[in-house]
Amino acid sequence: MAIYTEDSFIKYDLNTHRYFITPECFLALYGENLSTLSAFREDANPSAAAQRFLKRLSMVLYNYIYEYGGSYPRNKEILEYIIAKDHKDTMKEALGEFAYSFYLSGNDFSLETGLSLDHGREMTMGELMTQLIPPSVKMILENSGLLFRGRYTGYDIKNIRSLKEQKEF
Repeated sequence: MAIYTEDSFIKYDLNTHRYFITPECFLALYGENLSTLSAFREDANPSAAAQRFLKRLSMVLYNYIYEYGGSYPRNKEILEYIIAKDHKDTMKEALGEFAYSFYLSGNDFSLETGLSLDHGREMTMGELMTQLIPPSVKMILENSGLLFRGRYTGYDIKNIRSLKEQKEF
């Protein structure tokens, strides 16, 4: 895994093209040590468990952003570029708030099945993501412009792909 270190609070994975916050960031923002949570204390390496949790939250949040935008060709690649270049602080804030919401509620999103027991049917990915993402996180993403429905235009996709291959973002 190639990690580009932004600072001790947020890192960028050059392979997955996602930011993720560190346990140190969570501690600084919210005054809580994730490694001391009972779910993580039981792990052989509590600090690694906390980091895995934060990376998983990052994956879920990025997938929510991609899903929100629809399935237009190339949107994912363009969003990866936009987020990497212009939204480090937005992602730090959104990921911190997302993690804190799970911390406060004690939720384990790995238990989400995608089944609507109320309606007796499988939920769409959009419906499932809407239930997982707290309103405060949605607001952060909306205010930053990252929750956009439509097609991104005006970006040179060949240049973006070249930068991606060269691990420039």
